Amino acid sequence: WCALWFAALAAALGMLLGARCAAVPAAELLVFAWYYAKTKRAFGGITGDTAGAFVQLAELAALAAQVVTLMV
Repeated sequence: WCALWFAALAAALGMLLGARCAAVPAAELLVFAWYYAKTKRAFGGITGDTAGAFVQLAELAALAAQVVTLMV
C-alpha cells in the first residue's frame, strides 16, 4: 500500500507542480522497487540490515534526483 500511495504522490506532484517536483518521489519509488526485488531474491525478504541500507540508498537517490533536476 505504501508504494501505491507513494506513486500517487509522485503523480499528483507532477500534475500540480511540474515534472521537477515529481523527480524525487519517482526516484524513491524506483529505489524501493529495486531494493524489494533484490532483497527478496538474495535474502528471502527484508532484514534490519537491509532496511538500513535502503534508507541510505533512498537518501542518496533523493539527493541525486534533486541535483539532476536543478541542473536541467
